[in-house]
Amino acid sequence: HWICLSDFAVADQDGVAVLNVNEGADVESLDLYIGSGLNADGTIVIADVATDWDMRGSLYVGQNANLAATLTIRDGASMTLDSAFIADGDNTTGVVELVGPGCSFQTDGSFSLGVGTGLGAFSCSDDDTVVIGGDYFQNDASSLTVSISSLVDAPIIVGGNAILGGTLNLVLEPGFETPLGTEYQLMTAASVSDAFIVVNQDAMPSGNFFIVSYEPTRVRLIVVDEIIPGDVNYNGTVDVTDLLKLLEAWGSCPGCNEDVNGDGVVSVLDLLTLLASWT
Repeated sequence: HWICLSDFAVADQDGVAVLNVNEGADVESLDLYIGSGLNADGTIVIADVATDWDMRGSLYVGQNANLAATLTIRDGASMTLDSAFIADGDNTTGVVELVGPGCSFQTDGSFSLGVGTGLGAFSCSDDDTVVIGGDYFQNDASSLTVSISSLVDAPIIVGGNAILGGTLNLVLEPGFETPLGTEYQLMTAASVSDAFIVVNQDAMPSGNFFIVSYEPTRVRLIVVDEIIPGDVNYNGTVDVTDLLKLLEAWGSCPGCNEDVNGDGVVSVLDLLTLLASWT
């Protein structure tokens, strides 16, 4: 049991440092900085069930034009903290990865994936627990990667608002297959705004794939074999339900399903596309 009564830094300016915490160790600290200075290269690996880092402050992974910063939580280990800032500022890079089943990452406050032009990356699986007590923010330079093996709902739970951007990577377990129409809840939040700019995903053996559905308080993945223009609810048909949803979203609506042509506005152009696909 290691108690640090002050801030904790792994690799400051021009420094290179690696810290391994494993085999049931228990660490407490205030703020934690990984790779926090110019040309700094810092790595922390927290591993094994019952290994826990309890932070009574905030996490900063990559600051001040650092070289590299990586936090790996693996094999059932857990971390709890106040707020998290991954790639905190321009010209920074930061990575947080949950590896192996049963890992836990929980914040009481906000989670920022990429601040300014910072290049941040966060990865987890549907076997992990990721709970963000405050807002989730992802800039356009950063990426969220989710590995899917069992379709357990909502691996990412956000207590505040989710402001999306950047890239979503969906990594499927080899041979993963699920029937058409299967729905998977990727993220829940008090509100969801904007959208991922790029979605990359592995193919299923059948050729089926996920489409991303952005809704007021959640982000869903739905298994389809084709995309029908105007099928707002992704049920394979274009009908009065889709029409009503489109009319309800009329006006500015960047990233929403009802913006059929992707120009950020639900307008007569989207309505005409929907009517042309009417089934």
